[in-house]
Amino acid sequence: MSSGQRKPDSKSFSAPLVLFCTLCVAALSVALAQAQDWKQVSSTGPSARDSHAMAYDSARGVTVLFGGWDGNSIFGDTWEWEGSSWTQASSSGPPARAGHAMVYDSARGVTVLFGGADGSGSLGDTWEWDGSDWTSVSTTGPSDRQYHAMAYDSARGVTVLFGGLGRLSRLGDTWEWNGNSWTQVSTFGPSARLAHAMAYDSALGVTVLFGGFDGTEKGDTWEWDGSYWTQVSSTGPSARRFLAMAYDSARGITVFFGGWDGSSYFSDTWEWDGSSWTQVSTSGPSARREHAMAYDSARGVTVLFGGWGGWSRLGDTWEYSGPAFDLKAIFRRASPRAVRISGRLKLIARAKNIGNITSSPTLVYFYLSADRTLDDTDILLGGKAIPALAPGKNKKVKMKFTVPAIINPGFYYVIVEVEAEDAKPRNNVRASKYTIEVY
Repeated sequence: MSSGQRKPDSKSFSAPLVLFCTLCVAALSVALAQAQDWKQVSSTGPSARDSHAMAYDSARGVTVLFGGWDGNSIFGDTWEWEGSSWTQASSSGPPARAGHAMVYDSARGVTVLFGGADGSGSLGDTWEWDGSDWTSVSTTGPSDRQYHAMAYDSARGVTVLFGGLGRLSRLGDTWEWNGNSWTQVSTFGPSARLAHAMAYDSALGVTVLFGGFDGTEKGDTWEWDGSYWTQVSSTGPSARRFLAMAYDSARGITVFFGGWDGSSYFSDTWEWDGSSWTQVSTSGPSARREHAMAYDSARGVTVLFGGWGGWSRLGDTWEYSGPAFDLKAIFRRASPRAVRISGRLKLIARAKNIGNITSSPTLVYFYLSADRTLDDTDILLGGKAIPALAPGKNKKVKMKFTVPAIINPGFYYVIVEVEAEDAKPRNNVRASKYTIEVY
């Protein structure tokens, strides 16, 4: 089988179709802007609390929650959320605490916890959770602190920590944990502060920091590239502390919710794309502070739990979704089942939107493949534009092709590809269950 072209260039399509592709991009941007939505998914699980911490374990597909307090008791319990219910995974491990920080180290498959306060003072210990047990891994490194922030830099394989409230003062130091030891890497950058939030932007390769309290409420945005802090914005969300933040890797967007400015509680949702903040107009969780969020990369949702609502602690679980249109490729039939080289082949497929918002216009491609796996060895037969699809709607795609002379005789599967950056790209490609004989 000769190597085929994965995607046609502009000369392979008519001028109207090139224009249509341009419109696809614009419509996709509109669809993305309309896609965000909060949904309450549970009111049971961990008891109502604030100042807890969460991290998403991508190897096991669960969001891990530890600690916090309810105004009377400080907790030392571990819970896991798998998308439908909370399960208490452990009641032992780190001493009970609040105001700590957690991240998931994807290279080593462990959730890392540092610091917090136990009711008698700040802590400076490091623990790791492997899904079964907590292990104390270090008692040296950053000084004792609470209300600091951490993010896991997956490119460099280190956990980044900044700031917090120490036993005597606010802190402005930056540390990194490599799984064996902590190293102080900077004393310059954002002002010494507490109750800020951080998330690692894997597309840009930087840790993003927003807000906090350094004696006044902060509304500045900083990025850490592994060597230097750079202030990248002083506009956007209003100044605040005790917000929560997570990075949506599917959309390349940092999301944050809520917080407190010393007098008012917030219920607003903002997104950072690497250059500017955008407030998302949507309903969702009630105003709160000291809640926690983590991004579930398997399901494409940001998970939020609990917090302090100004009058009471909260025990609700919410999820925030990204693009909610989901185009699915469906192979229908090919005829004839045996065709000569340079003969005519008729292919029929469908594209269906199984999401909950209207999709963008897009393209559907047909390939011949020896192994049902889409790769650069497949023969691209051609493509066809389809319009935007409302939720639940589908579009039949029929095309007739001349079997290219470059193909070798043999048996080939038909592969259908819907080209779309949607909620679940893994269902954008489908292969026939039977082969076509080319002779």
